[in-house]
Amino acid sequence: MEAKKTYFSKDDTSVMKGIAILLMMLHHCFMSADRFTGYRIRFLPFGKARVMRVAAYSKICVAIFVFLSAYGLTFIIKKMWNSDSFKFKDIRKFYINRYISLISGYFVIVIGSLVIAQLIDGRTYESFFKGKSTFVGIRNIILNILGIQEWFDLSDFCGTWWYMSLAVIIILLLPLFYYLVKKTRWNYLVITAVLMFATILVCYKRFVKFIKIFSSKHAYQNMTNWLVIVLIGMLFADEDILESNTV
Repeated sequence: MEAKKTYFSKDDTSVMKGIAILLMMLHHCFMSADRFTGYRIRFLPFGKARVMRVAAYSKICVAIFVFLSAYGLTFIIKKMWNSDSFKFKDIRKFYINRYISLISGYFVIVIGSLVIAQLIDGRTYESFFKGKSTFVGIRNIILNILGIQEWFDLSDFCGTWWYMSLAVIIILLLPLFYYLVKKTRWNYLVITAVLMFATILVCYKRFVKFIKIFSSKHAYQNMTNWLVIVLIGMLFADEDILESNTV
């Protein structure tokens, strides 16, 4: 009987995203005592210290999201690249389609959060306009809506939205990484080494000020820390590492 190939499907991805979401909730709710101060919580049978330790490790949820994003998007790029009718303008379509897909649901959440926060305690005004000009406040809101606020260290309103800035970076870099692997002597190992070196360099404030890509060391570090995981996701998709044969 001929062996049948099976792949890491969309259903499998949904399961992993569900696990990552649970880990994310655990991380944000219990990573430090100030997150649950004032609430009556029973930590039995594990104990508070153990739960907080597990919550700290649960930040692996970010790596899971990054891996799944890179894995799925690489399949799209791979199919596009191998098409006989491939043209570089297809990359532009890829950017537009993926960015719209990414930002469409997030856009609604941001607008809703800005309105609700202002109605409840005026935090929208405090975060974006207090001590700033109207132009700067509106600009900062637009950057948050576009999902690139972390590039400019503007995550004061909701720090957990920083991931969107990383997601945009992943979309922008994936076609470039794939091109480097397929058309040059660069391979995944070389690109990984370069990225790891770049991550080490962010320890030096002078370097971050020199490149002037982002306005803060923290922002640049958040972007580079996860790019190695992007390459691992790309490698798994490109080489069909999660593919299995069943009878």
